[in-house]
Amino acid sequence: MKLSISFRSALRFFTYYYFNNTLGFVSGISKLTSRDYIEEMNEMPSNVEMMYTIFSNNIEMNTEGEVINFKHATKRAAKFVASCLFYEENQYTVEPPFEEWETELH
Repeated sequence: MKLSISFRSALRFFTYYYFNNTLGFVSGISKLTSRDYIEEMNEMPSNVEMMYTIFSNNIEMNTEGEVINFKHATKRAAKFVASCLFYEENQYTVEPPFEEWETELH
């Protein structure tokens, strides 16, 4: 079985938003809209790995393989990105906190 076109599209768009530095605009996480987060994230490759883990563990599809919660999965992953960035003031706190299944590596 192949991955659905809908999932492949969702993954492509998520990756595009991340590398185009527009993840904050798409997710509504304002802390990301004024930062070039890619350089900071790339300093620790495991952070990028965890971002994709959170995205993929949150994504849901219906029985036809259509992604049904792209915005939610994107926002959860974006919250992780925001939590990785160094802020002198107002450290970003993920709400609600990540559950164990969201960060489980496969």
